[in-house]
Amino acid sequence: MRLIRPTDVAKKFYRFFAKPRTDYILAEILASMSDFKPLHILQVGANDGVLYDPIHNTLLRRSNVTATRVEPVAEYFDELRSNCSSFASRVELFNVCIGEEDGFVDFFLPKQSQALLLGDKGHGSINPEAAGRSRDNLESRKIACKSFKSLMNDMRAPLADVYVSDCEGYDIQLLRELPIKDLGIKVVFIELFSNQLPVTIKWPRY
Repeated sequence: MRLIRPTDVAKKFYRFFAKPRTDYILAEILASMSDFKPLHILQVGANDGVLYDPIHNTLLRRSNVTATRVEPVAEYFDELRSNCSSFASRVELFNVCIGEEDGFVDFFLPKQSQALLLGDKGHGSINPEAAGRSRDNLESRKIACKSFKSLMNDMRAPLADVYVSDCEGYDIQLLRELPIKDLGIKVVFIELFSNQLPVTIKWPRY
């Protein structure tokens, strides 16, 4: 008799029900922009590239859309790489966290059983208050970190038309550090849930 662990059931449940979420506003913007020229997206916090991902369907359907996708959690990054296999030549993947400077940071995420059973998959964050249901259900690990400046030096694409982030409470801080003008970014799409800082960003003049 084969014993089935609860985590096995949770994984099967997740794989069956997790489908790409299409954010229709962003999808329409990306479609309109890519109608006229090639489009490059910089995505920070890509998770597995499918669950709640606003650019997955665009990458599947638009051959002139490319992306730099950043995901710090190793197990999510492995899934991301697998889920990008059908358009691998058009994406560049980085298994790092984005922060103020290069090095290592403490990164908090739900323990595996909690993440799968409670729907917290992908809720890792530099901000522990946004990373899980309670501190008792969190684990901490050291994760490699790059600044935006270092990421730009490593990216194949010199510019990005669109910036997308889902960083569980760290998005506004990253937006403050984002070199918008240097990257040539025209559209910003970020998660505001769990972000505590006031949304006051000085947009550069072109």
